[in-house]
Amino acid sequence: MKRLAAILLLLPICCWNNPARAEKFKQSKLIEWERLNARVVSLYKEGNQDLALVLAKQSLQMAEDEGGYNHPTVAQSMNNLALLYKTLGQYEEAERLYYLSLTILQLNQGPEHPSTAASLNNLAALYIIQGKYEDAESYYKRALSIKIREFGKNHLSAALSLNNIADLYCLQGKYTQAEPLFQHVIAIRENKLGYSHPLVAESLNKLGNLYNTQGQYIKAEPLYKRSLAILEKAPLQNNSKASIIEKLVSIYRQTGREEAVAELEKRSGTISTTGK
Repeated sequence: MKRLAAILLLLPICCWNNPARAEKFKQSKLIEWERLNARVVSLYKEGNQDLALVLAKQSLQMAEDEGGYNHPTVAQSMNNLALLYKTLGQYEEAERLYYLSLTILQLNQGPEHPSTAASLNNLAALYIIQGKYEDAESYYKRALSIKIREFGKNHLSAALSLNNIADLYCLQGKYTQAEPLFQHVIAIRENKLGYSHPLVAESLNKLGNLYNTQGQYIKAEPLYKRSLAILEKAPLQNNSKASIIEKLVSIYRQTGREEAVAELEKRSGTISTTGK
């Protein structure tokens, strides 16, 4: 749920390429549609997917009636409806709607627009659930290409796409291909956000996981330690800290360092107390 904003596609009205399309949607109806769409998002966050699905269908119908089948609001409504179907496990219907949403976006915004990249990411995430890894990789790479062309190869948006591709490679055990991507993500985030940002900690943790999974404990340990040091200073990160401590304890035990285990467990009690 915390990544909802990245999943639900929000299209700023001011960015629509065709003003005539925006004008076709009466202002009063547009406001009504926006409120309905916002309610869909709220219900989704609350876990009330059944009612959210009903209202998402109403949102789509209103968008089609008021703006026409190729209006940007139709794309957004389809995207949100697709997300709900995906959550409910109705993948074929989700894919159909995601693809239609992508088609409309490309018609209105162009094939190289950032909104198109967001739609490509949605389809890729769906394909991963279905085990269609080649399709997912293709869509993720196309989204990355758009972001690099639009923002540059060292932009945070590009880092997110690189992270997606690296995660996909790890899922398939392609660690050699994932490693340089995670390293690039770390470099971008350190440069743009600073060395102590929680997203840097997240990336360090992922690279540590890559090494840990392969038994490369010497490489994994310093990454986990640095990630933990960052998270110790960040609020509301107890779950992430506990996970890293658990992995460090495992490494220490694998390498026969019981004294380090005791020290870390003592330290973790302090972390837990001060983190509340």
